[in-house]
Amino acid sequence: MAAKPASCVRDNAILALTIIAAVAAALSPSSGASVYSDLSSPLIAALFFLLGTTLRVDEMKGALLTWKVHASIQGFSLLATPLVFYLLVYKPGLARWLLASDALAAGTMATCCMPTTTNTGVMFTQQCEGSVPVAVVNAAVGNFLGAFVSPLLASAFIGGGVVSQNYSAVFLSIFLTIILPLVAGLA
Repeated sequence: MAAKPASCVRDNAILALTIIAAVAAALSPSSGASVYSDLSSPLIAALFFLLGTTLRVDEMKGALLTWKVHASIQGFSLLATPLVFYLLVYKPGLARWLLASDALAAGTMATCCMPTTTNTGVMFTQQCEGSVPVAVVNAAVGNFLGAFVSPLLASAFIGGGVVSQNYSAVFLSIFLTIILPLVAGLA
């Protein structure tokens, strides 16, 4: 028996909202950029606070100790993905050919060097009933490592100098957006 449309939307709310957001962004990119600029940090902080209220301290402790999982995920995300894209698509010139622009090819290569997303990975892990504590820890670890690794990788694969950044500001942002709200929620 087929599921009712309302039940299907409720069961797939994250997917439905993601599609709605993508369509809205395509229709009015500047509006979406403005909303993202104003609300992304507070919404991510709220997400991690709410996650903290639903997780147990012992679950988070166990998630912190799964270093092999985190090393595998970060190795795939920060090393394997950009390396494979570079060797198979970017270096041979396929990215330039597929995207019809050197700038888009370089931008895609740079994107491959970025860490995993902070909130989407956690939400999708929760949606598919995976280990949310591991996803939470991995999001923080990935963004922390990405602050160091991503500029180096992008420079190595694309060329040019390494963009300098204020590491203190990056760490403060990760602390205020992820760690502090999560700990407050756990408390």
